[in-house]
Amino acid sequence: MYGDGPIGDALYPFEHLVDVAVPTRHQLTTFEAGEWRVVRAGRVVAKSDVVTSLFEAHYPGPGEYAVEVIVAKSTKVELYAVSARRVRREIRSLPPPERERFLSALHTVYSTPDDEGLERFGPDFLSIAWLVREHLYGAASRECDHWHDDAGFMNHHVAITWQLEKSLTSVDSRTAVPYWDYTFDAAAYGKKWATSPIFDWFGPANPNNTDHVVDAGRWGYTGIMEHARAYSNVTNPYGLLRSPWNTNKVPFVMRSSYVLGEYAGGFSTFPSCEEFSEALMANVWIGQTFNQLNGGFHGPVHIMLGGYWGWDRRIWNSATTTKVVDSNKKELNAVMFLLFAKFLWRQGYSRCPEKCSKDVPQSECRCDCPTEILGGRSPSDVLNTTGAFALEAYFGGQNVSSDEMLRALCQIGFPGELFTSAAPQDPLFWPLHGNAERFLQYARILKARGILDYDETWGYEHSPDLASDTGVVCDWTGVVGMHMPECTRGTCPGHREADILPFDNLFPDLLTNGEFYKLIHPYSTAMPYVYDSLTSWPGCDGGVIGDQSILAAAATKQAD
Repeated sequence: MYGDGPIGDALYPFEHLVDVAVPTRHQLTTFEAGEWRVVRAGRVVAKSDVVTSLFEAHYPGPGEYAVEVIVAKSTKVELYAVSARRVRREIRSLPPPERERFLSALHTVYSTPDDEGLERFGPDFLSIAWLVREHLYGAASRECDHWHDDAGFMNHHVAITWQLEKSLTSVDSRTAVPYWDYTFDAAAYGKKWATSPIFDWFGPANPNNTDHVVDAGRWGYTGIMEHARAYSNVTNPYGLLRSPWNTNKVPFVMRSSYVLGEYAGGFSTFPSCEEFSEALMANVWIGQTFNQLNGGFHGPVHIMLGGYWGWDRRIWNSATTTKVVDSNKKELNAVMFLLFAKFLWRQGYSRCPEKCSKDVPQSECRCDCPTEILGGRSPSDVLNTTGAFALEAYFGGQNVSSDEMLRALCQIGFPGELFTSAAPQDPLFWPLHGNAERFLQYARILKARGILDYDETWGYEHSPDLASDTGVVCDWTGVVGMHMPECTRGTCPGHREADILPFDNLFPDLLTNGEFYKLIHPYSTAMPYVYDSLTSWPGCDGGVIGDQSILAAAATKQAD
């Protein structure tokens, strides 16, 4: 299983790599006794009290250290370098006490407001509301999605997970963000994925209540920030810290295993290990990998656990939920409807209430396409203009008119947190992206070792058949009332190589995408964490990713 051997399968280029969460035992290969010191930046951080051949020390934090040993018999000084890192492990492989420390620290992040957290835990603390707001500012922008569906996806999600980890370690320095290898669930549980033990720790996949609220366990009734307008420029009409188009008034984290009545949105299982393995062997350009990690290799998990409801059942019925999606083919299906609906909102056709008081019924606080916007144009014309024309073909023969379809799209409906721009509100968000990062790290190491021919020229392989991959940027500057934005073809800011990333609490200076991508290379000494294993993928045949020849070469070939 994961991490049974040396940290990172000895693929990281650090001669001596240790985990800051646990004490490290030191011993010379000659077994000689001596006086031991651990030094960082000229300061002794640990030392032996007596002359000993076996020295145990705890490294106080990630970084580069020197270990000095004055050998007792010869007074010879032995000196060697140690790299200390937080080690991210697969959540199932954590011993129960370590998993409990992570979950407890994470719950503290969720339950502690900014001011209290800063006072109790110091400047690295960030509340969940702070992190959700950051994600909303990027992903719920009216202009375009600055975080998803283009080349900046991985950088943004590596960074926000890093921010969360810093916050966690301010609460408990012994913890790190574990990753969830959902490809193992795909292999072990198949269509019964909801029986995975992950839901014992994070609450049910499909809560049994009409509001779809996570109502059991540690995360039962996890609240969404209310009265959030003073805190965030992006809220829903009820003042909840949600996407503006998600007008749901229920102030708790929600999930559903159904997307408009279709179980798991048509996905039979979580993304499989075989998909990752085939991509590792076939991809020749980072743009292909960015596309897969943004979409088919992780997106289905968001959809299957977020869910989507609140549409007219007469429009969405059993006759229209017969198509099964393949994550690579991205066939039009229930999942696409929310993506099309958001695109109508970004283009200005769908308008959502600015404000609804708490006593306004949900039925009266919905998005809609005002007649002033449609301007007498036919529904079919609007669907064609907005790029949603494919829906008409999808509903062909189902007795659903263009008018009915447009009206349903304009109202948008209600997705669960993980299927929205407020996805970090669901605690399952946090272990979700590590699997993608360790895959990317492995590919980059294989390239560095000359095993894979892999072009890392910045870019993205777009999917024109995917409703969220629009390639459209809408300028809302100065737009008031029922006026429309100017929408043009282009790359959304946040995805170009020279675009500045917003993560000003990770480094002294803001970095561009290109600079950050270089910094997070697995050989970088700036990275405070590593993964327990890059090659171990128990969901794959043989338990490893890629061909056996790749694994053998990775284990023997020296890095450039």
